[in-house]
Amino acid sequence: LLEGFGPLKDEVLVVGGHIDHLGLGDKWGSRAAANEKGKLLHPGADDNATGTAAVIMLAEQLAADYAEMGSTPRRSILFMGFDAEEAGLHGARAYVSKPIVPMEKHAFMINFDMLGRREDSRIQVGGVATATGLEAFLQPAFDASGLNIEAIARMGGSDHMMFAANGVPNLFGHTGVHPDYHTPRDTTDKINYVGAAQSYRLFLDISRRIVTRTEPFQFVNRSSGRR
Repeated sequence: LLEGFGPLKDEVLVVGGHIDHLGLGDKWGSRAAANEKGKLLHPGADDNATGTAAVIMLAEQLAADYAEMGSTPRRSILFMGFDAEEAGLHGARAYVSKPIVPMEKHAFMINFDMLGRREDSRIQVGGVATATGLEAFLQPAFDASGLNIEAIARMGGSDHMMFAANGVPNLFGHTGVHPDYHTPRDTTDKINYVGAAQSYRLFLDISRRIVTRTEPFQFVNRSSGRR
């Protein structure tokens, strides 16, 4: 937990990514050939070592930022690695059932799951419709990034869903599914390291904007369109 300062200190931004994967692929979600399941390691270089790395990198840089910000009001940031995502979002579900502060104090959540196989400067940013005016708020960061951003109203499939179910606005960074997804061929030699770093810088900019915004983020109910 990186503590904030001033009137925003008691509000929390969660920055997370899941740290588990499929092991030998004999239990959950392997797309490997039948003769590979249970025999070959599924390394998970993209899914989700890249997301885990982004969490660590953001923690390092934002901690350095906070040390230089003096009395600037800013939210606290909780950096989190989720276990058991592949088995059913169990780590995130466990957290929201027993959070370190009440869920209503969670101002925002950013989740990373697969940032390493970007092509043509493309990245998906899901969740831009989970708070009132969120896409417009994000547009300056999108414009400054130089990336081809596919802004998606809402996305499922990972730990942010547990926060959305508890009324927390959220974003999901993802560079897309590829043929090596959930197979033994998701290896480090195929990672686009430059692209992953550029995606990290986009979310560094977004995080800096979120933690210092004085206005609250008003969650938009998925089913009704209401706050």
